[in-house]
Amino acid sequence: MKLRARLAMVAGSVPKNAVVADIGTDHAFLPIALIENKIAKKVIACDIGEGPLSVARANVQKSGLSGIELRLSDGLREISPNEADVVTIAGMGGDLIVRILESAPWLKTYQTRLILQPMSSADSLRSFLAKNGFSVLSEQAVRDTGRLYTVITAQFDGRVSELSPGRQYIGALDEDNSPAARDYICWQLDVLREKADSLCRVQRMNEEYIKTKAAVLEIEKLLGEGPDCEFGEGSDCKFDEDSGCECGEGSSYDRGGN
Repeated sequence: MKLRARLAMVAGSVPKNAVVADIGTDHAFLPIALIENKIAKKVIACDIGEGPLSVARANVQKSGLSGIELRLSDGLREISPNEADVVTIAGMGGDLIVRILESAPWLKTYQTRLILQPMSSADSLRSFLAKNGFSVLSEQAVRDTGRLYTVITAQFDGRVSELSPGRQYIGALDEDNSPAARDYICWQLDVLREKADSLCRVQRMNEEYIKTKAAVLEIEKLLGEGPDCEFGEGSDCKFDEDSGCECGEGSSYDRGGN
């Protein structure tokens, strides 16, 4: 089974001979690949809907593989504590992944390894992991059909922390020297610059702006002054901690009042 790039990266993060619970299995492509390539010794393929599970069942039967158990489950609700060594959740939004993890407090007790591939809101997922004692073992970026994704491997160790504004958006990707990681960081930096400029222009000098601009400055410092990112030419707003921001020439921003 040939997996698309983001799922292949998830599969490559699974330890050898693990028992895996794949949440939101959809077509069961990941479980089939894990068994077919002798990465996992068993996979519990879960989905919330009977429809996707029927498709998954047909694909598993077609593969002729054993070692894949199909289970109707809302997130991790039908997975027993200590039943799986690894939990994979791929192709969902970060906020939904957070809700699934919140509903399974036993993940902290049994120190199950988590391999997570959010489609959106990766910043929310990273913040949740840090605040709830899950340490990120690794984070990798991958380009798939023209889009950039991140794969986060984490495990509970009880060390609670608060991520800095920049780390919420780029995680540990500066430790991944791949071109995809560099592109992901530059993409996030460009998005944050545009958000900061937008907040500046509409005179929203609030906590959201301060946090966004702090993230921009942190990531720029991490990359070095004047990062050569290809995702935009940078902000035209100058930041001053005392007076706020000053937008560039041609801006409609007026610093007089809120």
